[in-house]
Amino acid sequence: MDEYLTQMLALTQDRDYERAHGEADDLLVKALLSLRANATPEQAEQITKLTDAYAQVGKWYA
Repeated sequence: MDEYLTQMLALTQDRDYERAHGEADDLLVKALLSLRANATPEQAEQITKLTDAYAQVGKWYA
């Protein structure tokens, strides 16, 4: 998790907000998926469903 936090904090300094926001979205999904490895089977299933649903949400960046 420390690496994800380090990367996220670095993105807060990026002046290209559109790109930084997109990368932050991807980073959050990766972090959630990494948590799945130590989750209970029920939690792992919920994480998978959540990240799959997120992938289906339309994205719009200015």
